[in-house]
Amino acid sequence: VRLAKLPLDLADRWILSRLNAVTRGVDEAFTGYRFNDAASLLYQFLWHEYCDWYVEIVKTRLAAAGGEAEKRTGRILLGRVLEQSLRLLHPIMPFLTEEIWQRLPHQGESVMVAPWPVADPALDFPQAVESMDCLMEITREVRNIRSAYNISPAQRVPLVVKTADGHQDAMLAAGRDYLVSLAR
Repeated sequence: VRLAKLPLDLADRWILSRLNAVTRGVDEAFTGYRFNDAASLLYQFLWHEYCDWYVEIVKTRLAAAGGEAEKRTGRILLGRVLEQSLRLLHPIMPFLTEEIWQRLPHQGESVMVAPWPVADPALDFPQAVESMDCLMEITREVRNIRSAYNISPAQRVPLVVKTADGHQDAMLAAGRDYLVSLAR
């Protein structure tokens, strides 16, 4: 499936842009024989962006009624980002990545001979990265406030966010659904 044909929302553009940046970073780290840097980039991306944020956003999307095109996009991108991450991680963790890769839809007989990922400038979305960074920071702060006041994560609370910047207001309006689902 070609990404250009998928209806990409803010989170989709963000994860693709971040994957693109990680692909560049890992490639540079391997070229410079900085294997620890490559491993660290992949660890941070997989745990703190893909799993902590994108998987949670897509779970909400998949559980919602309607929006079949958006659900399909979420499923495709979950697989595509994981598959490309496995190819990047393969030189560091060959046996584990091969085992996981074999269980995913893939082309070819092994991740070992799969093409090395190359960053695509068409998948750079700096505006989406900026917007998601802001939304994630607000979500973290709301979670910290909930924790400080012993407010159950299951309890929905009203949230009012005021800014002095029209650009930030537009960004928050576009990400309202993410805040509602992630910060509750």
